[in-house]
Amino acid sequence: MIRKIISGGQPGAERAALDLAIKMEIPYGGWIARGRLTENGALPDTYKLKEVATPEYSTQVEGNVRDSDGTFILTRGRPTDPIKLTKDLVVKLNRSYLLINLNQMQSLTAAKTLNTWIKDRGIEILHVTGYRTSEDPGIYQDTFNILESTIYLSLMQGAPAGFIQTSRSRTRKVMNENPPQTVREAVDRLVNDLSLKDRITLANMTVGELGSLQITLGRYIREKFGLVTGNNGLMASCRFVAKKDVRNEREASAVIIEKLWKKLVRTHKMRIIK
Repeated sequence: MIRKIISGGQPGAERAALDLAIKMEIPYGGWIARGRLTENGALPDTYKLKEVATPEYSTQVEGNVRDSDGTFILTRGRPTDPIKLTKDLVVKLNRSYLLINLNQMQSLTAAKTLNTWIKDRGIEILHVTGYRTSEDPGIYQDTFNILESTIYLSLMQGAPAGFIQTSRSRTRKVMNENPPQTVREAVDRLVNDLSLKDRITLANMTVGELGSLQITLGRYIREKFGLVTGNNGLMASCRFVAKKDVRNEREASAVIIEKLWKKLVRTHKMRIIK
C-alpha cells in the first residue's frame, strides 16, 4: 500500500500527484531542480519539495527514482524526451516502473492496473511522472482521477461493509473533558478521528448499512461524547437535526452517524471514471 507519493512538481502529471497526496492526507515529497524550476516558473513554496544542487532536470529525476520503490508514468501517446530519460534512469537504478498510455487504455482500467502493479511489486513510495500540461492539457485531471481511484481501490479491498472502527473504539474510554454540544461539532471531531480507510469505507456504504456501525462507531460516539452520561446539549442537537424525538443515546448516535456519512459522501465517495 502507498505510504508516500513523490514527484518533481512539473505542471501536469507530477503536480496532480502532489495535489492528490495533499487532498488525501498522504505524506508526499520529492526532489526539484535548484531554484524550484518548472517549465512554467518556480514551484510555489506551498509544495514541500527538496532542491537538488543543480538546475539540471536529470538530477531531480534521478533523486526521485532512487528514493522511490517504483515509478508510474502516464502518457497519451509516444514517450517524450523527459519520459525517455526517466525510463533510462529507472533501468540504471534497477527500479520498477509502469507506463500507461491513455490512448491505449481507459482511465478505470488504468486505475485497476496501477493498483495491481502496486500490490504485486510491494510499492510503498510511489514516484509519479508523465506528460506535462503543455503537451496534454487534460493530463493533470486524468492523473488526479486515476491516482484517487487507485487509492480508493487499495483501501476498499478487504474491508467488509460496516467495518468502521476508530483507533480508540477497541477499548472503553471515558467521556471527553469537553464533549461536543452539537451534531456538527461531533461530526467534525469524527472526521479527524477516523482513519482515511474508515472515511472512505463509510462514504461508500449505503444508508441501509449504517445500522451495522452501532457496535463500533456508535459505541465510540455514545461513550466518548458523553451521551451515556448525560450530554444534554448534544442530545438536544440530535433532536433538532432529526426533527423528531430522539428517545435514547443509541438513536442519538444514529443521527450523528448519518450526518457524518452524508458529509463523507461529498468528499470521499469513490467516483466512476471513464
